[in-house]
Amino acid sequence: MTSTTAHQHEHMQTANAGERLHSLDAVRAIALLLGIFIHGTMLFLYQDVSASDLVPDNHYSDTLFALMFEIHVFRMSVFFLLAGFFAHLVFHRRGAKYLAKDRAKRILLPLIVFWLITFPLTAAALFWAYFKMYGSLDNLPEFSNSDTESLSLMHLWFLYVLLGCYLFAFMLRALYKQIDKQGRISLFIDACLHRLMKTPVGAWVLSIPVCLILLSIPEWQAAGGVVTPMVNLDVHWSTWLIYFYLFVIGWVLDRQRHKIATLFSHWQLNMIVGTGLSLAALYIIWPYRGDIAHVLAPDVNVIYAVIYGSALMMLTFGTIGMGVRFFTRESPFMRFLADGSYWVYLMHMPLIAFWQALFILWPVHWAIKYSLCVVLTAVPLYYLYNGFVRTTWVGVMLNGKRMARGFGVNAEKKVSQTA
Repeated sequence: MTSTTAHQHEHMQTANAGERLHSLDAVRAIALLLGIFIHGTMLFLYQDVSASDLVPDNHYSDTLFALMFEIHVFRMSVFFLLAGFFAHLVFHRRGAKYLAKDRAKRILLPLIVFWLITFPLTAAALFWAYFKMYGSLDNLPEFSNSDTESLSLMHLWFLYVLLGCYLFAFMLRALYKQIDKQGRISLFIDACLHRLMKTPVGAWVLSIPVCLILLSIPEWQAAGGVVTPMVNLDVHWSTWLIYFYLFVIGWVLDRQRHKIATLFSHWQLNMIVGTGLSLAALYIIWPYRGDIAHVLAPDVNVIYAVIYGSALMMLTFGTIGMGVRFFTRESPFMRFLADGSYWVYLMHMPLIAFWQALFILWPVHWAIKYSLCVVLTAVPLYYLYNGFVRTTWVGVMLNGKRMARGFGVNAEKKVSQTA
């Protein structure tokens, strides 16, 4: 048995035993934490205010645009696929009623609570940046993309979309159970997916619906990839379709935990080809990197949509597969990062905006400013999580259980010993 197969077999045994899937927890945490790296690029992407609603830093960076673009290709796709996987896992173990109650507490409630906290703080930091750059709020220029009458969900849009995915899943399953009372369609779908994922082109075949959806978006702003509903509750139909499609794939994959190693058997190929395709997409959009709203010519858009959709799916499977390969064994440190990643992501935007406003006129290289923004956001938030969050009702809301300070399972043991 090869080393890779041994790791996958061990992971499969863990899944069958009903224990925590450490590798998938780690990948989900990484997907969330990459949000800090993306949002840390915000003020460095534009050379003038006419291209965005954000006042630009005095140091523009092509490198950070490339970083933002490459991470954005796959990050949320990984998250929604794993959300579907874990949703079915909880549904299978605890039932629909428990799943609905748990997600209301851990998704709906945080959406409301953390929006009320982060929106005014982030807005205040951005207005400070405007004031520092222009001297007075009366001198603010016209923002071409602004819509002051819309409700901004900011970085919390994914919770709103995720709630919709759960609602759609419950509705679809209720309909499906009426049609497939004997479970034959389920067995057929599971068999088809298993056979497909045994082939090297499995991820690419699954990307076809994503490519078609991207091609169907009128006036698609290609550099932004999947339409991100940062503003308003009226989410674009393409966003619902793509992320719910990934959610359903994850849901179906969890039904085959005993065969889950098959999903990751071609992760190296998916990572290599997916990275190549994402770089090709970046090459196409590169001349328009200063205009995030640019719409490609129709003939170029067809090529770009196929490349981008294929890269999205292949990097999604490749990233999850790489996580299974290297994070199978439980690590107290990775467990701590995973436990705190939700809190850190929910609270990171005000800190990112504050540091960007503080550094906006500094006459230093963008790499120094960007690095400081990321580090000075992540480290304090993890410190607050360990010292003041995970032991409180906030920690229970986010993690589903109360844990003491410390790393990994040791924190849970401390709680059980003192309960």
